[in-house]
This record gives sequence, structure tokens and C-alpha cells, in this order.
Amino acid sequence: MPDPGAASAAVAEVSTTAGTGDFVLGGALPGMFRFGDFYADGDTITYAVSDTSYTEIIQGVYDATYDSLSRTTLIFSNTGSAISWPAANQRIIRPLVGATGAFCATAPVDGQVLVWQGADNDWCPDQRVIGPDASAGSGLSGRAVTLTGGAGDGVGNGGKVNITGGVAGATGGTGDIILTVPDGHGGGGVFAQAGASSGTSAGGFVVLSAGANTGLGGIGGGVTLNAGNSTNGTGGSLEMFGGQGGNSSDGGEVRIFAGDVVSGSGNGGPALLNAGSSNNADGGSATLKAGSGGLSGSAGAGGAVSIEAGSADGSSGNGGSIALTIGAGAGGDPDGQLLINVTAGGAPIIVIPNLPTSAPAVSHALWNNAGVINITP
Repeated sequence: MPDPGAASAAVAEVSTTAGTGDFVLGGALPGMFRFGDFYADGDTITYAVSDTSYTEIIQGVYDATYDSLSRTTLIFSNTGSAISWPAANQRIIRPLVGATGAFCATAPVDGQVLVWQGADNDWCPDQRVIGPDASAGSGLSGRAVTLTGGAGDGVGNGGKVNITGGVAGATGGTGDIILTVPDGHGGGGVFAQAGASSGTSAGGFVVLSAGANTGLGGIGGGVTLNAGNSTNGTGGSLEMFGGQGGNSSDGGEVRIFAGDVVSGSGNGGPALLNAGSSNNADGGSATLKAGSGGLSGSAGAGGAVSIEAGSADGSSGNGGSIALTIGAGAGGDPDGQLLINVTAGGAPIIVIPNLPTSAPAVSHALWNNAGVINITP
């Protein structure tokens, strides 16, 4: 907050106004001047009000018709809020001279991001980072929050937007980065969308990467993609699409990699895609879709979808499993199906290499019996 200035040695009036309304001025102190002797109707004045118990610094407007001062903006109060002045006792009101300028319409609080506001001549809350609430009872939406990197010029790149969690202390954990959309009658979305390329360069990419554990032990950070649940509507869908490639360029990849164990012992991390559930409607869908190739009659293969479980690379340990679980039906409705769809004119080719050549000791397992695929009972 800028220096509010010093109390005038020439202008001082008394007031007996009670409550939180405008101050009606009651005349100058002995040997002092009235506000009306120096200020014109409509002048904005920063002034101090005090008695034996309370003090306020306020920015308001002088009204020559009613010889009053409005309480437009509270700059300081020794109670932390606007004072409701008692009916007893009189207050002394003095203008502050030498103030450095106007003040923020909304006073900053601890933890807010401040930016220089030239119009206010002060460091004020950045409403691009902390969107103000809508007025009570207005029925309006809260103001949006935008983080925007600077535009580049010519061949220059646009500026990045970096959001970084705090660095850990000697033995503490690093700070989280949390993107939260509050619950509502219509659940909001979290969008991570990379920019398209208008030239021959690759389009931007979205990276969700959990932190590594650099100590002697401990689980690496996880990346979980969970679509929102619903009570009376369809659960949210979870979709990951690689960007469309430009002229004669490949489409972008979609990758989900769980964390490896890079030293010592420990299990490889699971890779999870969780679509939202619903209480009274359909559950959401989770979609992994590879891009189509060779648009408009051009050559180019369609992208592949690969699901690969982790290997046990140490001295012992099971290889990771791939589980495709079909949802069970309820209320007499059928269970879900496992479908392999092939576009018109195609033929499905299913290759299962390295099948065991003798029956495994588990039920419902595939094995290669002299070139014929069998399923154990």
C-alpha cells in the first residue's frame, strides 16, 4: 500500500455521525479550516477519522451541498473492517496530504498475486489470477481467470506459462499442483489442449508427468486421469486424442507411461484411465483413439494403439498384467461385450506371439496346441 500521507495541519473538522454512512461535517476545530474552504464539490479526498478508540483511513468524495464526506473506499482500519461509529463522542476528520495517489478498489490480502495498476497507482490484486466473486444476489457468473503467455513477434515464439510447485526442504515433499473444478449442477471441465501448428513445425504437446522420487526409497508420484462422476446424468468421458498432422506429416502420439523402477526393488507403477461413474444414468466412456492416416486420398498408415504391461527387469518379480474387464449388467440387463471392430473391407488379424505350448495351470488361459489355440477349462 502506498504512503497515505500526513494529516493536514490546516484542515480539521469534527463529526458526530454514527454508523457506517457518510460523515456529515460539524465545523472546524479552533484555529483550523473547514474542508469547504479548500475543496470543491466532487473532489476525491483521502482522509483520516479518529477518536480515542478507533482510526480509519478512507478515500471519499466531498459533497459541498450537504457538507459531507462519502466513505467510498476503506484503506485502513484498526479493527480490520469498516467501523460502525457509536452515537456518543465526536470524531476528528483531517485530510491526508502528500498521499502518493489512488488506492485499489479491493484491498489485497495475504497470499494474493499483486500487479501494478497504473490507474490506481498501486500494487493491487491481479484479477487475472484471482477472479472476483459475483455480487451477492446478482445471479451473475464469477469472473474468469486467465493465465496467458506473451505473444511473440515475427519468428519469435510465444511466451510460456509455467506453474511450478514449491521446492521441498531437506526432508519434506515438494509442493503439489492442483487443478480443481468445483462440483456444480453442471460439472466443469479441465482442459489441456496443445496448440496447432500453422506451418511445417510440429504441433504443441501436452505432458502430464509425475515427479520422480530421488531419495533412497519411496513411491514415485502418480498421474491419474479421472473423469467426473454424476448423480443423475451420464458420467464424464475420458478421451485422449493425438493432434492431427499437417501436410504429409504424422499425427501426434498419445502416450501413457507408468513409472519404472530405476534402481533397487519395487513394483512398476500402474497406468490408470478411470471414466466417471453415475448413480442414475450411464457411466462415462474412456477412449484411446489413434489418428487416421492418409486423409483426402493420400498415403499414410493409421496410428497404432499400444497397451504394454511392464516387464520385471530385476532378479525376480512377475511381469505386469493387462486386464480388460467387461462391466457386469444389472437388473437382468446383459453384461458388456469385448469388441474388435474392423472397418468395412478389412479383415481382423489377431497375433498372439509366444503362447505356451503346454496347458498352463490356470483356468481360462490361452495356449498353443500344435498350431491350434486352446483355452484351459
